Amino acid sequence: PTMAGDSILESGGELFIDARDADGDMLDLAKDKTISVALPCKNPANDMKLFKGEELANNGFDWIENTDASCTIEPTDSMYLIYVNFLGWVNVDRYTGNCNGGGCGGLVCGSNKTNVILYYNNLNPGDSTIVFLIFPDHLSAVKAELKTGITSQFFIAKGIPVGQEIIIFALTYSANYTYYMDEYTTEITKN
Repeated sequence: PTMAGDSILESGGELFIDARDADGDMLDLAKDKTISVALPCKNPANDMKLFKGEELANNGFDWIENTDASCTIEPTDSMYLIYVNFLGWVNVDRYTGNCNGGGCGGLVCGSNKTNVILYYNNLNPGDSTIVFLIFPDHLSAVKAELKTGITSQFFIAKGIPVGQEIIIFALTYSANYTYYMDEYTTEITKN
């Protein structure tokens, strides 16, 4: 998902930087050292920021804006030159759909937002389903959270901008080792 807390991000690309010794044990980057990476991109934007990936206890994921001055990003004609002082997930993003972080990417800044609730009828005991709302024009995706109601299970995605085209993408791994995929394109409207 392309989220920083409750803020939707537009991605310029992400990568995982890892270093291990001969035994396969993870290494750390030496203090006061940086790693440089060239991340190819067709149309690099000037208002991108660096984010560090943080895995959450509930198997979720969050992008935290990196404010360390030794970590920088330089857009060129065909790539982002990234300099970071840490290992792990790195994402080149900009805030969209709000103005919390300054630049507002492709989604409308300050737009009306709504919660999207998706009832998915094919949930069976033992199945594992994930649902994403994908913004195809803005290189962004939001993971919907599974909730259990009194009579049914449903997915909810909060703070989705109204008036945006989205692709609802659901992937189910069934107890009999089979994958099922559903995809549906629609536009978000406020009820």
